[in-house]
Amino acid sequence: MSRRARCLAKVATLLAASLFAATEQAQAQLPMDGKVTLGSGTITRTGATQLTVNQTSQNAVYDWRTFNIGAGNRVEFRTNGPSANSMNRVLGPDPSVINGQLVSNGRLILINQAGVFFGGGAQVNVESLLVGTANANNLSDFMKSGRVAFDQASANPNARIVNGGTITVRDGGLVALVGPSAANNGVINAQMGRVTIAGAETFTLDLNGDGLVSFAVGNPVSRTPRDADGRALALASNTGTINADGGRVVITAAAARDVVNGVVNVGGRINARSVTNEGGVIVFGGGETTQLNISGTIDVSGRGPGRSGGTVTATAPRVTVQATARIDASGGAGGGTVLVGGGRQGQGPIANAKVTKVERGAVIAADATDRGNGGTVVIWADNTTVFGGTISARGGARGGDGGFVEVSGKARLSFDGMVDLRAASGLTGTLLLDPSDITISNGADSNSNVAGDTITGSADASNISVATLLTLLSAANVIIDATGDPGSGGGTITILDPVANTSFTSLTLRALGNIAVNGALSGFSSLTFISSTGQLTQTAPINANTVTFAMGGLVALTNRGNLISNISGSSGGTIDIVSATTLAVTSGGLTAGRFSSVSLTTLGPTSDIFINGTITGFGITLNPGGSIFGGTPGFSDEPPVIVDYLPFINDTSIGYVSPLGILANGAPPLTKAADVDVNVLAACHMVTTECAGVAYDFSVPLDDNDLTPVNLGSEELIFANDPSRRKPVD
Repeated sequence: MSRRARCLAKVATLLAASLFAATEQAQAQLPMDGKVTLGSGTITRTGATQLTVNQTSQNAVYDWRTFNIGAGNRVEFRTNGPSANSMNRVLGPDPSVINGQLVSNGRLILINQAGVFFGGGAQVNVESLLVGTANANNLSDFMKSGRVAFDQASANPNARIVNGGTITVRDGGLVALVGPSAANNGVINAQMGRVTIAGAETFTLDLNGDGLVSFAVGNPVSRTPRDADGRALALASNTGTINADGGRVVITAAAARDVVNGVVNVGGRINARSVTNEGGVIVFGGGETTQLNISGTIDVSGRGPGRSGGTVTATAPRVTVQATARIDASGGAGGGTVLVGGGRQGQGPIANAKVTKVERGAVIAADATDRGNGGTVVIWADNTTVFGGTISARGGARGGDGGFVEVSGKARLSFDGMVDLRAASGLTGTLLLDPSDITISNGADSNSNVAGDTITGSADASNISVATLLTLLSAANVIIDATGDPGSGGGTITILDPVANTSFTSLTLRALGNIAVNGALSGFSSLTFISSTGQLTQTAPINANTVTFAMGGLVALTNRGNLISNISGSSGGTIDIVSATTLAVTSGGLTAGRFSSVSLTTLGPTSDIFINGTITGFGITLNPGGSIFGGTPGFSDEPPVIVDYLPFINDTSIGYVSPLGILANGAPPLTKAADVDVNVLAACHMVTTECAGVAYDFSVPLDDNDLTPVNLGSEELIFANDPSRRKPVD
């Protein structure tokens, strides 16, 4: 053969090879070597760009060597209705790449154990779509009822399910992307439906004939998925847009202990806004070794009239709400619920985070935007919470109260953020801060160090600066709670520096141990002190309209600079209260511990004591600068003054100390009501006498006309009679 002939032959061979490669490439743009394995249907190829599956059975299973759709190409499944189910299994070794159109009037399942990629040009329009990497072993239940367990995990730990195109399902439909690594980087539309992006090896599905779909994630990821460069991949992520107004979105993953970098990343935009009076639901979660990062815009708002905000739940062992995050659960008829790291006080059905961080710049809103109450926002961690973001749960402009916000670290709390719970036409809401031991001082906030994903504390204690607390009080009633795990501390609360509140809001201090007011508290509508075991003491004065307490130990509010108008509470020990202004015991009364006394003192000749509730104690002393009244100051003296004390009668004294001494007829200067049994407690001092078998101290003899004891068995109820009816002393 001549040289020219040899060259022509070579060119012909190359041309033939090129034509064969082009034919193979064209064929690769559509699914290849498909067959109906179960059920009935036909597969028809129309030219190089169209493949049609005509399914005549309710359920059918198709096996393919490859399942790819090139740009400009179309694959259509024609079934007998929206509840028909088409399962497609890819048996070849290569992942599926879809850049064209995938259409069905029924529900479509696509399984490829090597992975599935929807490119930027992909357009999917089906009733429901499930894409996964796990195969099913037993398909008999699927053919009968639509139930199937995809229990054969892929042997490829790097198999991925990734959407970069546009997936649209019918209203109320399901989109589920499940694999060792699952991601949405494109657009998913599922109005009033459900969207799940799950990092998991297996899953189960129940496609009922009535159109309802049940889906559940199965086994956790057991091996770290990696990209082509060997870098660890997020188990589940979103950087695109998910539209599921009126529906439910779940982005979750579970990983075994030996899986490194088990991460769930939530960026992009996720919409599950309310379409009726019910808000949408968004759930982000992770297993016992997972890190959850939220950086995108999460919208479950209800903007229309009568619509409430929805629910966002985000929990994993480690949760970070990054600076770019925006979570909106506001609604015209009321704010929704946002739970990050756990529920209230770490209680409830969702798992608790160990460490939760909300970065400065992050915004969480659960406002009522028209008429209604603000919603609920909880930031929780069993170990440490670091909070620097902004939360609002305001009441509606046309009516409604502020909501409830809790920012808590069971052992440690670092708080340097802002919370707004105001209400233009209602009551201000409540903020709960819940560390272990806490101080309030002019020092820097907290006692926690943050380095990357690691948060450590230098002590089992936290500090809230006075400036931070005052900022919070300007827009919310505040609860500071140290009743959680105290670590090496005792669950105490200590006010070290003065807190001058100019907003007349309320402050509640809850402790496992002692509460010490060593810095002045002023300008409060109410102060509440609670501890099951601790004492309440002070070295600095309190200025508050109302003080309420429930303490396991003694209560000693004896600073002579106190300005307390109303008091009530219980103590496991003695109760000793001093106020420089008129003091009223409210309807809640005062109850001291067993064998413990009650003492009330007001200073100044016009500082009276009003008793509107029961006083219970083993020895009671009333020491007014002015007079004693039964009734509400400035309104009424009708209620009876009642002293209810423990039954060790002969060892008890009930004392009234008059600054004017004992009058000539033996009666102290009491101010009374008109009725005989509604006056203040009779004055008793110095000399013991007996009245109806009960011993009292007084300087003159008493008889049955002076006191009316009512025997209640284990206790005595004492009504003081009108002193004007007492017999003159001979």
